[in-house]
Amino acid sequence: MCIAGLIAPLLLALATMVAHAQPAAPALVQPEIVMLPLLIEGKTVQVSTHLYRPAGEGPFPVVIFSHGRSGNRIDRAKLQTPMPVGHGNYWIRKGVAVIAPVRPGYGDTGGADNEDQFFNWQGSHCLGDPDYNRSAT
Repeated sequence: MCIAGLIAPLLLALATMVAHAQPAAPALVQPEIVMLPLLIEGKTVQVSTHLYRPAGEGPFPVVIFSHGRSGNRIDRAKLQTPMPVGHGNYWIRKGVAVIAPVRPGYGDTGGADNEDQFFNWQGSHCLGDPDYNRSAT
């Protein structure tokens, strides 16, 4: 038997052992999904909210994650997750909790999308005069 005939099976066996020796990636922690009340112009809206909590007892520092904006209502209605699960897992591995609400007008929260009703946007510039005090309350 030639040397190549002996080496090939040994290399194949070694490659198989190395492949099996790799540690498996940890499973991603899925968010807890809760409905939180939000008062908007005198009406309570139930907001679907994704929560990521680090292991152990708190208190924990917190990141509040606000998802992006879609340009059309059909895509807003289709939103399923306000942030990728991997992003939430990044923060909990660092000991930080994450609150990621699905804003009104999107996904499971549903309802009216009131985000752009008060201002006139042209391109990337607001043509109106936003009332920041009203927006903050």
